[in-house]
Order: sequence, then C-alpha cells, then structure tokens
Amino acid sequence: MTCTGPSRHELDPAGARGTWRLTITIVAIAVGWAMVGSVVSLVEGSEPILTAVALAVFTLAGALVICLSGASSSRRLSLDSRMHGVIGAIMVSAYALSALARGSDDTFTTDPWGPLSIGVVVVAIAPYRPPREIVFHGGTMAIFVGFITYLHAESKESATSPQVLALVAMIGVLGLCFGAAMFSRRTIEALLRWQKRADVASEAIADELRATIAQSVYQDRVTILNRDVVPFFTEVLGRSELTDEDRARAKSISSAIRGIMVADADRSWLTAVVERDARRGRSPNIVDDPQLLAASMDLRARTALRALIGALVDDPNVTEGFSIALARDDDGCVGVLSARIRESEHAVRTHYAPFFAVMKIAFAEFSEDFHHYDQIVRFTYERP
Repeated sequence: MTCTGPSRHELDPAGARGTWRLTITIVAIAVGWAMVGSVVSLVEGSEPILTAVALAVFTLAGALVICLSGASSSRRLSLDSRMHGVIGAIMVSAYALSALARGSDDTFTTDPWGPLSIGVVVVAIAPYRPPREIVFHGGTMAIFVGFITYLHAESKESATSPQVLALVAMIGVLGLCFGAAMFSRRTIEALLRWQKRADVASEAIADELRATIAQSVYQDRVTILNRDVVPFFTEVLGRSELTDEDRARAKSISSAIRGIMVADADRSWLTAVVERDARRGRSPNIVDDPQLLAASMDLRARTALRALIGALVDDPNVTEGFSIALARDDDGCVGVLSARIRESEHAVRTHYAPFFAVMKIAFAEFSEDFHHYDQIVRFTYERP
C-alpha cells in the first residue's frame, strides 16, 4: 500500500527523532513479552528449536524497526511502506512458527504471545508511517493471525470455538493497531494546525519586513549617491567647464555603481545568508552558484539548509569554513556541502542528526558521508 498522507515523522522529523528512545523501549517490551511467552511454552512442552527460531524471527522484526526508524541518511534503508510490509510479514511468520512449535499443545490457542507482541510493535511504528497505512498493515496482520489461530484450534479440536479464539487473537492486534493509528492521526492534526498558524504568522511578519527591506535597499542606494555622485556633481557645477579628468572620474563612478548593482542582483539568498553568518578568525565560506539555482528551492528546503548552515557557523570544530556548490543535472538541481569538522564521526553524527533528519524530508534525495574529518552532504531538488 502506498503512502496516503503525511506521517508525524514527515511533518516534524526533528521532533520525531526524539521518540526514537521510546521506540526502542516499546520494541524491547514486545520482545520481552515474546521471550516470556516462549519460556512458558518451553515449560509446557513446545518444540525447543522451532520456539527459538520463532523468537529469533520476531526479534529480527523488532531490530529492523529500531534500525530503520533511527536511520537519518538515504544511504541506508528507511522505514517506508515497503519495509513496513516486510516487518509485518516477518512478525506473522514468527507467529506461525510459534504455532508449529506448540502444535501438540492446546494452550497455544488460549495463551499466545504473538497478538500482543505484534500489536506493541505496531505502536512503535506509528510515528513513522501514516495512520491509514498503519490500519491497513495492522488489519492485514490481524487477518493472518486470526487465520493461524483458527487452523490451530481446528486441528486440535479445542474446547473453545475456533472462531472465538481467532477473533480474540485478532482483537489483540487490532486494538493496539487502531489505538496507535488514532493517536498518530490526532498528533498529525495538531501539527497541521500549528503549521497553519505558523504560516499565517510568518506571512504577517514577511509583510512587515518587506517595507523595511525596501527602505534599507533605498537607503543603501542613497548612501552611495551621497558619498560618490553628489560631491562630484557639486564640484562640477561650481566650475564653468568640464575637463578630461572630470569625464574619466564620471566614467569611473558610473562603472563602480553599476558593478555594485550587478553584484547585488547576482547574489542569491544563499550567498547573502552565508556572507552574513561568516565567522571571524577562520577561512571564508564559499558559495558556488553561478546559475542562481538556490532561488528555485522551496521554503521547506531553504529552511532546512539554512538551519544546517547556522549549525556549521556556530560549531567551534568547523575551523576552516565550508563550501556549497549547486549545479543542474538531468533530474533537477544537485547541491554538495563540504565542511571539515575536527571531531569524531560519532560526535558529528550525533550533533547533526536532527538537521540531517529534516533535510532528508525537505529534499527529494539526501545523503551524508563523513570521512577523515570531512563531512560531505549531498541533496537534490526539482529545478524550475
């Protein structure tokens, strides 16, 4: 099933990263319950090898959830719709193996660990996938869990109706699944309302700043005229004739003013931001954007890149400045940011993980690599 709406991770990637430790805790609870159920089944006489395999398979599913939800680079797999389905299939397989392990034990149909553990893992996945997808995959897993329970009860002639046992097993998955989806939906709705209010506020601030910016630009032009042009005109008007020196000086002044205006026109917002945030005492930061491709970034991409630039400027371990190069390719625009950071790879990834998480969502493609103190960030976005 394809994604049918935003997830909390997409709307608030930096905030969703804060739930990763909670994700680990929830998955640990699910695996721990599976271990307890497996130990109980061994005591009751289940087949040891199949029991161990079932537990190992379920633990693999939990490990995938932890690894994929914590990935911040596109070089790694992410917890997308396809991997969500793969994890669900692994958990259902673990439940089937557990049923085989207790094939001669009727207590499997009355005290299985599978439904509750599967439902708890679905809760751990909820922040990273859309609510409708959670319901779809959770419902699919519940159907298979109920089918496996029904077959086991039917084959062992359980005292309780197989249909009732299957329904009880399905409820264990569906209850947690729908609860997780509803909580995720309410969280997403709250984020969307907050974003809407923030957009209105930012538009109001932008309207207020436009007049100030226009006045500032106007004042800069007037300053240039008062400093260079007005004194020259005053001097010329005070004399009765023009000389060759006056003509040369007028040409020089006009060329200088034209150069300033052309330079201002060729400066993108990215160049302005990097120059404004330049830090004294280190090599200058470099922006290579001859085609002014930074102007084609949308607001979300600009905000993400601007945040990373601010973090690099404030990082005392970035002593040699950084460079940003933008170019066109067949699929759009490609950007490469390079910075030399005098810190360990683990420390760099930990410090910049929230920024990378946001950029992964903001850009069409994103990757980062750290090698011998060189941090390389690559990103792509659609060209105009």
